[in-house]
Amino acid sequence: MLTIQPSSPSKTYLLVASGILAVLAIRRLAEASRRAKIDAALPPSPPGLPIIGNIHQLSGNPPEIVFTEMSKELGPIFTLKMGVQRWIVLNSIEVVKDLIVERGTIYSSRSLSDVSIALARGDQGAQIPFMTYGEEWKEIRRIAHSALTKTKINNYQRTINVRTNAMLKSLYEASRSSPDSAVNPAEIFDFYTVSTIFAIIYGVDIEPNDERIKKCNQVGHDVLMLITPSEQLAEFLPVLKILRRETLRRAIQVRDNLERFWGEQVFGLKKRLQEGTTIESVMGQIMTSRGSEHLSDLQLTHIGSVLSFAGSEAMSITMRWLCAVLAHYPEVQEKAFAEIEHVVGHNRLPNESDEERLQYVQCIILEILRYRAAAPVSIPHATSKDDTYRGYTIPKGTTIVINIHAIHHDPKRYPNPEVFSPERHMDYVLTTNKSTPEFSERPHLAFSTGRRVCVGMNVAERVLFIGIVRFLACFRVEFATDARGERVPVEIVKYKVGNGATCIPLQYKVKIVPRHGGVAGLVGSEL
Repeated sequence: MLTIQPSSPSKTYLLVASGILAVLAIRRLAEASRRAKIDAALPPSPPGLPIIGNIHQLSGNPPEIVFTEMSKELGPIFTLKMGVQRWIVLNSIEVVKDLIVERGTIYSSRSLSDVSIALARGDQGAQIPFMTYGEEWKEIRRIAHSALTKTKINNYQRTINVRTNAMLKSLYEASRSSPDSAVNPAEIFDFYTVSTIFAIIYGVDIEPNDERIKKCNQVGHDVLMLITPSEQLAEFLPVLKILRRETLRRAIQVRDNLERFWGEQVFGLKKRLQEGTTIESVMGQIMTSRGSEHLSDLQLTHIGSVLSFAGSEAMSITMRWLCAVLAHYPEVQEKAFAEIEHVVGHNRLPNESDEERLQYVQCIILEILRYRAAAPVSIPHATSKDDTYRGYTIPKGTTIVINIHAIHHDPKRYPNPEVFSPERHMDYVLTTNKSTPEFSERPHLAFSTGRRVCVGMNVAERVLFIGIVRFLACFRVEFATDARGERVPVEIVKYKVGNGATCIPLQYKVKIVPRHGGVAGLVGSEL
């Protein structure tokens, strides 16, 4: 009779372990095979390294410059392997139109990191840039947009005029107090935009020494520091997530500081609304608009914080760039001033009703937004389902990045793109229906595009127009000179990458020269 000897426990464990390892190995091979098939169908990718992929290639130059150089070899759409993530970078207006605009329901979501979720409190908050695409995002954006239409912006015109004149007065006084008339206009432009935004969004006036400016800048800086590429490495390489505890702790602390500061602004506005002592404001409009009754104080706080910080920083950067560029292009200044003199004269300052007749000034603004966009790379989008495009497969959950810099410096679309040439936009200004332009006609993507286009775009355009046209009407920008009488250079090619990957001009000084003897009287008015 045959007898079977029972196996020893160690042999049994060994067999079980071997079986589990075999199953895991098969699954790993199957997953590797599946990913290989997906990768083979993705848009082309530059060679990368094992595990990290292409991460190391973004550690030197600004990402928009790296992407633009890659696109010259790989084409207008390519893939980057960022550790375990896939990024697809869009580098032409045609591809952006096809995907971001025409397939917006697929390409308008967000791929949120642990830090972003912590900052936005997940589904509880209303940080519009961090919210995933869906019905709640649509409703919150609708409420915000209803208070930011071009018609509603007219309600804040006097506020914009007053704040603009305060900026002009500061520039005039700074130029007069400097022995050589040399001025670093950065702080003046910063205060102009932040004070204007505070007045429009919350209906409050702030002075240059107001503690809220410092707190606003600090909170914004802390948020942007948390979403820099170096802080996002753990999202690309999960093995590093064990090191994320401190970063997540810091994110929660930054979020709490943000909500405390901006929550105070919301509470103050609510109190003034109840007392009937407030002036008209965007957040006041939102709080009293249809559908806003279900918004929590937290959501109102988040909406106000987004509208305030993002708008003021981008506008200040644009003003700084324009002042630097104008020093290099005196002929542009003279042509603009001649147009202003012809349309407006010099006994009053230009206003919003003059805009349609000041075509060259419009071109200058369009060109500076193209030439040096404050944000040369978009906040990443994400696909909400699988898609195919030009024979490529784009899987659900893929990160999508718009390389705005490459589009703005495409020589086929903008001949001699590194030359500041307002004239290139004249046909658009003269012939296009600017209220509903065709996508291909739009002169820039500085406010992004598609369903995620900047909700505060109308405010930014109005503030920039009034600020720039009055600046051009009152002052001429010239290079400063040193002790030997030699020209002090102003850099407009190299720039500093700011927090949040913004494109910030290097520090500079220029001469701010009044156009005529009546400037002092003009900047003292509130017209």
